[in-house]
Amino acid sequence: MAKTSWWEILNTSAALFSRKGYSSTTLEDIASELGISKPTLYHYIEAKNDLLYSICDQAVSKLLNQAREVDNSTMTAREKSVYYTHLRAH
Repeated sequence: MAKTSWWEILNTSAALFSRKGYSSTTLEDIASELGISKPTLYHYIEAKNDLLYSICDQAVSKLLNQAREVDNSTMTAREKSVYYTHLRAH
């Protein structure tokens, strides 16, 4: 069995949370979807909320990095405004 990466765990968890809802998704669901055991999943996390926190943290970090790139770009103020409006909509 190939080693499961942290990114695979986060992506799989995010997909399950989106599809089933956070409350309805169990660690067993996540482990099963990844093809690993629940004890193996506990090697990476202490609790399900660790996954939600990490997913949110990654999303916010990505948005902040994109915003910094736009702020440091040569775009006009209008172009930046359009770009930010697009970011908020997605």
